[in-house]
Amino acid sequence: PWSPPAWMKAPTPSDPEGSVHAEGMTGSAQPTCLRDGVGPDSKYAKAWALYFSKFLDAYRTQGLHVYGITVQNEPEFPAPWEACSYDPYTQGDFIANHLGPMLRQNHPL
Repeated sequence: PWSPPAWMKAPTPSDPEGSVHAEGMTGSAQPTCLRDGVGPDSKYAKAWALYFSKFLDAYRTQGLHVYGITVQNEPEFPAPWEACSYDPYTQGDFIANHLGPMLRQNHPL
């Protein structure tokens, strides 16, 4: 998946002042696109990790077994299309706190 849905994303500089979440899926706030960051208690990071897991489930139901994934192509680039930027620290925290545990639980090797 390229980008979380807008309701999961932090407002970008182009969103109206006072926005609770991003107005669309294009662009990305930095250092992470997720509304409440990537810490252990982030409900949006947890939901985004679940999206990854369900993405892999959908492939598996079609007989495709995915060996590996990356969190984001060009993670530090807040692309003007559907994207979610991370700096090295927030990407590592997202993996450690959310994506890694979700994949270990739902897609063990």
